Amino acid sequence: MLEFLRSAAQALRNVFESRKTWSDHSLADWFGGTAKATSGAIVNDSTALQLNAFYCCVRVIANGVAMLPLGVYRRLPNGGREQAREHPLWSVLHDSPNPWMTSFTFRQTMTGWAVRKNAAYAEKEFNGAGQVARLWPIPTPLVEPVITDAGDLVYDVTVPGVARRQRLEAERIFKWTGFSPDGVNGYDVAQLHREAVGMGLTIQEYTNRYFGNGSRPGGIITVEGKLGDDGRKRLKAGWEAAQGGLKNSHRVAVLENGAKWNAMGSSNTDSQLIDLWGKSRKEIAALFGVPLSKIQDIENASYATLEQEDMSFMVHCLGPWLESFEAECRMQLFSERDRALFFAKHKMQAAQRGDFKGRVEGYRTLWNIGAISNDEIRALEEMNPLPEEKGGDFVIPLNMQAIP
Repeated sequence: MLEFLRSAAQALRNVFESRKTWSDHSLADWFGGTAKATSGAIVNDSTALQLNAFYCCVRVIANGVAMLPLGVYRRLPNGGREQAREHPLWSVLHDSPNPWMTSFTFRQTMTGWAVRKNAAYAEKEFNGAGQVARLWPIPTPLVEPVITDAGDLVYDVTVPGVARRQRLEAERIFKWTGFSPDGVNGYDVAQLHREAVGMGLTIQEYTNRYFGNGSRPGGIITVEGKLGDDGRKRLKAGWEAAQGGLKNSHRVAVLENGAKWNAMGSSNTDSQLIDLWGKSRKEIAALFGVPLSKIQDIENASYATLEQEDMSFMVHCLGPWLESFEAECRMQLFSERDRALFFAKHKMQAAQRGDFKGRVEGYRTLWNIGAISNDEIRALEEMNPLPEEKGGDFVIPLNMQAIP
């Protein structure tokens, strides 16, 4: 069994060493599919990402998770914590999980899969002491969780270039499960909401074709009498050559033989198309819990609204993903002995600092009640401590005393 696990792990690693891209045509069947929405659009992981709003939501969540530093901390007897840079997992989680990726790239990749599929996977590589030394992400469509007859959880991994699937025990896989019906398999967002994604794709394609094939600058031509076949063909060809397509929109039209131009305003169809486009973006954003301002839809937003949406995004959208990832790290990467003392945590202060004036007022309030020192404030502002340890004292007003 040990030899089989080694061969399976080596097969996975060979994928990275051969520098094969996951977008090869040989993988199209795993990433694609032929699921159709009622609108007629083909919905799969690849086409869903071509939908602007879908891609923007995935990107903003993946970048939001990846941008926050992830470190390993030690619990202190007084209830506090301190960085545990000496722990082997510090370099894996904070710096680079494998020789090819930074922590940012790794977590961005994992989050991208987790957001779309509610499941992300990575192969664990151990050092001689049995500690996790490297993590290698595996595209979610290539992994199938399997419950054996004995009730054990294993993973069948399809590796490009290998004739058969490789079965890996649960101990060799780091899994990150999002919203799930059973805690093992995640909901595929694009497939679960196929109609919403399909409608968005249909509207996007229709809009592109509408402007790409549009051959009128906003009106119609009327001609007295009959033109004949040759006349109609000549007028049509000349009009399409001069006015057809987006690049010729609203150019000056030259008419002859008594032809008249009748300007037309926007039709109800045009207004409905714009309205549907906006509703589709809102619906896709709602699927991911992303505020519209985060996908650059700020038409009716004010400064106060944007600030509230930023807070909502951090708490209600990124918050659950961050908490979930930290919990999975604790359960799957730390040894049973280490779990009582060490944990992984994202540093969220950088994303929640707000404007400078607001930060200063908050620091002043905490400093006045002795909750924070000068050096701690400087650390939050990414400044060095004051010399000679002058900034480490805590102060309180003299006219305050403890409650008897």
